[in-house]
Amino acid sequence: WGYPDAVLVQFKNRQLESFNVLYVNENAAVSDYPDLYSEIRYIDRPEYMLELETDFVIPLDYEESSADVIITAYKGDEELTWSASCGIVSEGSVLDELITVLRHS
Repeated sequence: WGYPDAVLVQFKNRQLESFNVLYVNENAAVSDYPDLYSEIRYIDRPEYMLELETDFVIPLDYEESSADVIITAYKGDEELTWSASCGIVSEGSVLDELITVLRHS
């Protein structure tokens, strides 16, 4: 019962495994969870665990239109794991906002 103490998001694609994230409650001990993450994000509000949409960082050269993830929620000594496929939405480019300035010296 209650909110999870931590949520681990793992990418199935080996190209993306360096982007695995552990979302953990500020009061939880990180050592209680498997070392399968590259980044830890501490959260102070359990409502964050219930969001329907979450942004993930992926490399610009990832060419697939979706990414398969394994999501594991931890509560005490229990865990629940499920798989999902996330669509990748990419609009524009990081270069769209780049401005070239020519200076005369």
